Amino acid sequence: TTVNDFIIRDNVFQDQYEYAVYVYLTKSPKVISNTFTSTLFNSLYRGIFLSTCRDSVIVSKNKLLLDSGVGITCSSTNGLPSNYVTIDNNVVYSTSTNNSSGIAASGNYINILHNTIVVNGPTTGSYCLSVNNVNYLEVKNNILQQKGLGYVYYTTGTQTNFQSNFNNL
Repeated sequence: TTVNDFIIRDNVFQDQYEYAVYVYLTKSPKVISNTFTSTLFNSLYRGIFLSTCRDSVIVSKNKLLLDSGVGITCSSTNGLPSNYVTIDNNVVYSTSTNNSSGIAASGNYINILHNTIVVNGPTTGSYCLSVNNVNYLEVKNNILQQKGLGYVYYTTGTQTNFQSNFNNL
């Protein structure tokens, strides 16, 4: 049975090797106000990983400190025209010079708003924000800082109905 409409809130996740939170094929999950710290080197690490989730998906007010890997991933995650997937008010900070990335998103009807992301990747394999094949995407009021050689904002595939405004890059 699939569990829907659940909330992961106010937890502390410390040094999980690969996934701290992994949510798959779920309707309306919410990951709110958690703290993630990873001091282990693993390029496969994901703080928050949502795959094939749908409807009222919310990732909000989380703090992620990474040595490597990706802070927040929404893969093939789809909102609705009346209720977008919302990734907002999160802080993702890379604590080392290993390749690490802030937010990666693919799917439909996604808002990425008011996040602060600082990464320090030594190669172009690191990024603050990556979007791939997103239809109906809004990216607004984010602070994105790449202190290394990677990308601040990386897009692949086709984005349709894409709005990006008022970001501090």
